[in-house]
Amino acid sequence: MELIREFIKPFTLATVGYLFFNKIRPIKLGFWIKTLLSAGFVILTSTSFVILKIFVGEPYKTAIVIVVLSVIFTIFQRERFDVMLTSFIIIYAACYVLYGASVILSAIILYPFELANDSTFHFVIPGIISISSAVLLSKIKLDVSPIHKKFANGIFLSISGVVFILYRYSKEVVSDESTTLVIAGFVALGYGIYSGLRRETTISKDENAKDVIHKKQQDILAQKEKDISVLTNMHDYLASVVHKDDKKLDAMQRAVEKLVMLSEQTEVLEDAQNILNEISISRDKAEKDFNKKIFDGKSLPLTGLQIVDAKFETVSERAMLKSIDFDLAVNGDVSGFDQIIPQFDLANIIGDLTENSFTAIKHLDKDLTCHKVQFSIGITDNSYELSISDSGIPFNIDILIKLGVARVTSHPDDGGSGYGYETIFELLNEYGASLIITEYKPVPYAYSKNIAILFDGKADFIIKSFRADAIRKQNANTNLTIQNFKG
Repeated sequence: MELIREFIKPFTLATVGYLFFNKIRPIKLGFWIKTLLSAGFVILTSTSFVILKIFVGEPYKTAIVIVVLSVIFTIFQRERFDVMLTSFIIIYAACYVLYGASVILSAIILYPFELANDSTFHFVIPGIISISSAVLLSKIKLDVSPIHKKFANGIFLSISGVVFILYRYSKEVVSDESTTLVIAGFVALGYGIYSGLRRETTISKDENAKDVIHKKQQDILAQKEKDISVLTNMHDYLASVVHKDDKKLDAMQRAVEKLVMLSEQTEVLEDAQNILNEISISRDKAEKDFNKKIFDGKSLPLTGLQIVDAKFETVSERAMLKSIDFDLAVNGDVSGFDQIIPQFDLANIIGDLTENSFTAIKHLDKDLTCHKVQFSIGITDNSYELSISDSGIPFNIDILIKLGVARVTSHPDDGGSGYGYETIFELLNEYGASLIITEYKPVPYAYSKNIAILFDGKADFIIKSFRADAIRKQNANTNLTIQNFKG
């Protein structure tokens, strides 16, 4: 009977512990395997409590059981040791609280019977109450997810560490077991503090990352709203133009039909010419109205090269959508430019140069509001020239000295691929053109750089910069000429 009484409490704690463990960390196994596992857990844990009682007292034997179970289930469930350790600390703390409450309730129930203190009922009744309560508690739908949060390990281990330390210093007698318990307490407390600090650092980083993402999203939304506003205005205006021109074209069609019917009369040619004049006047007026409405009254100068002019129109429209002040200058007669290089290749170069300038402006700080690009096409020193100036950010030196040597880009995170300048250099080598990049000292509301392509047959690559010395120190490109520029 004495042996049975000694085994009842360990059996109760082991059974309640398994019920709580299955509630906190459910094990998804088949019925028979799960039954064998539960039986093995209860028997081995109960036996461990009984055997360890011979060598050590409380709370050391419970601490040993918790550590051994944590190691076994760390391997079995492939989980981190500190996570399993925290789980079993919580489980057995709850077990002892429940068992203590059951003992008090059992004493109240058995008090009228005046049983002896060593009566078997004083051991059996608390066990039955504890196990029954654990079964009922495990059936309650309770959110235990906070226990599995990253910060929970630190909190519970810190509390455990403090309890271990306080328990040790509450004892007058110092033993090897109590010293070991204090060491374990300080280790648990230290890990808990480290885990808490790591959590705060992680939260801070997450909040900063969220702020950056939110700011970028706000900037994107603001730009989209501007784009939508511009496109809405264009749509409304073009819809109005189409509506009016539809009526004009209908009337002109009817007039032409009548002229055809009266084609034998001598006045036909004169009337037809008048209609053509009306059409020409209407077209000119529509073009002026379009430029006034869409481009704030500015009209782009013409080069006499149809494909190039069309390209500049699309560039101007893109600049407007990006809130960039785009200006085009045509210096001299450039209608023969396509005798040097085909118009499609010219349009390609124009597109790459302007897109690079737009991207450089996009990456300016928010407080720098000067967003402007000036493109010029003309004749310099008896050679055709393309030139573009922008107020965007300067080149990275490492990127600058690798142009024409490797495929490089300053903005890989913004869709940059490096194909732009690679294509430009291929065309420069094909047509014997020189690339001259001029960098200016930073001045508010001014251009930061100029990129000129001169079709002089030399195929030079020249950089004129206020920071020429810094560029020379990093340069290994033998095809690059670097010149000082004080402007």
